Amino acid sequence: HIIKCRLKDYGKKKQVASFILDQSPLVEGAVVSIEPYTGYVRAMVGGYDFVEGGFNHATEARRQPGSSFKPFIYGAALENGFTPASILMDLPVIHEKSEFEKKGWKPTNYDERFLGPMRLRTALALSRNACTVGLLEKLGLDKAIAFARKAGITSPISYDYTTALGSSAVTPLELTSAYATFASQGVRAEPILIKSIVDGNGAVLENYDPQPVEAIDPTTAYLVTSLLESVVKEGTGRGALALGKPVAGKTGTTNNYVDAWFMGYAPYGNPEISVVAFIYNGGEGSIIAMPVAAEVMDAYFKLKTERALAAQQTPQAPTPQP
Repeated sequence: HIIKCRLKDYGKKKQVASFILDQSPLVEGAVVSIEPYTGYVRAMVGGYDFVEGGFNHATEARRQPGSSFKPFIYGAALENGFTPASILMDLPVIHEKSEFEKKGWKPTNYDERFLGPMRLRTALALSRNACTVGLLEKLGLDKAIAFARKAGITSPISYDYTTALGSSAVTPLELTSAYATFASQGVRAEPILIKSIVDGNGAVLENYDPQPVEAIDPTTAYLVTSLLESVVKEGTGRGALALGKPVAGKTGTTNNYVDAWFMGYAPYGNPEISVVAFIYNGGEGSIIAMPVAAEVMDAYFKLKTERALAAQQTPQAPTPQP
């Protein structure tokens, strides 16, 4: 039998190493952090052990995003006449067999209750499935899919109303990049993993510069960010309040708790502000993924504060006198 261990300490004087028991986790996942305005990928974790699996979940795993796809539906609605104050109906929706649904479909809410009329802002904050499906029916699939494409979703999108609930598979890198479009006030930049390639003499062989373009209306991006702030302030992402910073985000959980997501970003800042995506197998987005996202974002906020303080303490060269 093989017993997994990892190094705990190594005594230089006695040259004795101590080990503790280790084991592979029961869940897998990915973390991606992107600079919204440039597309530079600042951090990426593709899984627990590359040597063991050799699979990068951040770029290769195509998983259903669940409710973390909803902001694209709501963004499309805001671009087509709806407002955060528009009234949506949280009532049972029944789809018979049709050109869209080959099987009958009756979407339900997480709590298996229906709350009646509510504002669009509240519907997204509470992640009400019935409201989102009803909104997509009014909006139309073409407009919703077109908006998601502009934001940065490149994977195939199902042409049916289950799209409202995130039935179309995406990669964590792709979803993070699309959320970055909201964070950058509508500016879209393709993800960049390598900035440049140089030879042994320092000569630049390849250079990959950001190519930002205005993808969606800045007013729409601002309103989506405002809605996602409400998700954190009063909805399913309340756990992120512990950061003590303004955060916009959205949770996502797929059927039978197979995959959990939390997408989050700091809504007010500059191009250094990162967007973070998480996917884990086996739990709710607000319970499994969100705490991990919060920990990574907290580390980023602390690092940014330390750098700002260090810059203030750096002595300035005296101004030459005439």
